[in-house]
Amino acid sequence: MLAHWDEVEGRRAELGHLAARWRNLGYAAGSKTIGVKRIEIDPGKWSTPLHVETAEEEIFYVLGGTGTCLQDELAYEVGPGDCIVFLADGPAHTLRAGADGLDVLAFGMRVPIDAPYLPRAGVVWLSDTWTSVGEGGTPWEQEVAAGEPELPELGERPTNAVNVADVEGENEGTWKRLGRAAGAQLTGLNWGRLAPNEEDDNEHCHSADEELFIVLEGDGTIFLGGTRARCAPGA
Repeated sequence: MLAHWDEVEGRRAELGHLAARWRNLGYAAGSKTIGVKRIEIDPGKWSTPLHVETAEEEIFYVLGGTGTCLQDELAYEVGPGDCIVFLADGPAHTLRAGADGLDVLAFGMRVPIDAPYLPRAGVVWLSDTWTSVGEGGTPWEQEVAAGEPELPELGERPTNAVNVADVEGENEGTWKRLGRAAGAQLTGLNWGRLAPNEEDDNEHCHSADEELFIVLEGDGTIFLGGTRARCAPGA
């Protein structure tokens, strides 16, 4: 299926220091086993509570803006073209937008059961419900009650964060395995560029893998299930 992010209805998620617009691109395009969301974080605000995914592997790709990634006790700058991988049971993490906001794509797995842990709020998030070590409201309410995280002095980025410009590519740099470069184990994120009138591959289908493509720039034609359609940035 084909969808465009301008046509996907977004929802505001705003409470305390958390504020962003979320668009579920994966569901709009009919994905089942993997997903991708576009998160447009308000200037100076945070995307989510600081959390640890217990089963899912997450990959973030920065579309635009600037900001900071808080990863356990480490904080570092992020910007356009950055790819950040968080393994299951990896470090606690979240994103804070800079003065111009932060626009990211968040790729994840749709595992049957996932229970992200919010260490600051003392909450385990179970799908649409939650359990905690004490009294309180929703995970977001308990995170806000814990107060805005304090950012340590900015440091060097760790090995799970890379920039597309710094990753050595195949085919004269036109195909880059960003997820692998940042340590992905269960999933992947590749960046590719096609020359004018070039095809990326022969028509094919996958027996096990589910793929999601997002056009970042340029325009072209996609062949899908015997039909063809024009695609442009955001498709």
